[in-house]
Amino acid sequence: AGAVGCQTARHATDDRTDVARSPHAAAGRVIGRTPLALGAITWADGRLVVEVQRGFVTRLGSFDLSSGRVELLPAMSDPDCYRLEAISPVALVGDRIAVVLSCSSKSAPGWRNSLAVIRASGSVRPLPNSDMIIFGDPIMLAAIMTMDARGAVIFAGDDACGSLFTWDATGIGPIDLRIGTNDPWSLARYFQPGYGGPKCAQLGVAMWPTLSPDGNRVAFAAKDIAGLDALVGRLYASSQILIADRAWTRTTVIASGIEELKNLSWSPSGGWIAFTGRRDGVQGIWLVPANGGPIVLLSEMNARAIAWAPDGASIVAVESANVFDGPSTVMRFDDLPVPH
Repeated sequence: AGAVGCQTARHATDDRTDVARSPHAAAGRVIGRTPLALGAITWADGRLVVEVQRGFVTRLGSFDLSSGRVELLPAMSDPDCYRLEAISPVALVGDRIAVVLSCSSKSAPGWRNSLAVIRASGSVRPLPNSDMIIFGDPIMLAAIMTMDARGAVIFAGDDACGSLFTWDATGIGPIDLRIGTNDPWSLARYFQPGYGGPKCAQLGVAMWPTLSPDGNRVAFAAKDIAGLDALVGRLYASSQILIADRAWTRTTVIASGIEELKNLSWSPSGGWIAFTGRRDGVQGIWLVPANGGPIVLLSEMNARAIAWAPDGASIVAVESANVFDGPSTVMRFDDLPVPH
C-alpha cells in the first residue's frame, strides 16, 4: 500500500452555533454497571464486544445486555510477548472480529503490533503484511482501526501527534493528506515497518477513522496543529470531521469547532455519524448528517465509547469513572432524535 493524497472541498458547515438542542438530550437508560473499566465497543453477531481494562492489561469481553455482566473472551499468548493484548475491536461478518494485536516484545524494543481476526471460540488468524512497530506505551500511542473486506484504515499516535494509515494484503502504507493547501498536512510517522522510532511533523493530526456502511467513504477527525509546539495546545486544539472517498483524492468538512473529538461511529443506514466531544462548552454525544448539516446533541453524557446498534435504532455508550480500574456504566439511547 503506497502513499496517497487528497484535497479538501469547501466546508459543508462551519458554524459553531449550528447546533440543534434536541428535546431528547440526556434521555437514555442504564442497561448495566460493572466494576471493570470498559473501553471500545462493537457489535458482533448480536453481542456487544467490549475492551476490558484491568490495571494496565486489556482483554476483550462480551457484555450481556440483559444481566449487565461481562464475560471475558479467551486470553491469547505468544512466546515472544511479555504481554499480548487485543485492542480496537471491529465487527466483521458473523462472530469474526478484527483487532490490533499489541505485543510487548521480548526480542525487539517497544511494542510489536499487527492485525488479526479472532472468533468467539478464541481462534486467531493473523493478517498478512500487517506488522507495525510502536515505540512507547500503547496506552499513550493508541491504535484505532476501522475495517471491511477491502482493507483497513488505522490511526496510530495520540491526540497531539498521529496519523492515518491504510492496510490491504500488500501491506501498510501512510496516507499523504493535503487538507486546505498543497502542503502535506498529516505526516506523523508513529509506526512504519522497520522504522527506527517515532517522528512527528507538526502540521496536523488525523485520527478516529470510521468507514461508511457501503465501504466507499471514510470519516475521520482532524486538527491543525501547525505552530502549536506546546503539548497542551496540541491536545486541546479544536477539531473537524472530514469525509474522504476511499481513494483519498477528496475530502469534505462536515463539522468543525469541536474539542476532545473522539469515537466517530457511522450509522448503519449511512445517513448519520455519531461522535463524542465538546461544542460551545457542552461535553456530550452528538449526531451530524453524513452529508453535512445541523449537529444534534443526543446526550450530555461524558462517554468513553459509543456504538450504533446493528439496526440503527439505538446507540450504546460506555462511561468509565477510571480508565484503568472502572467502574463503568453502559447506557442505551433508544429514542433517537434523528431518522434511522
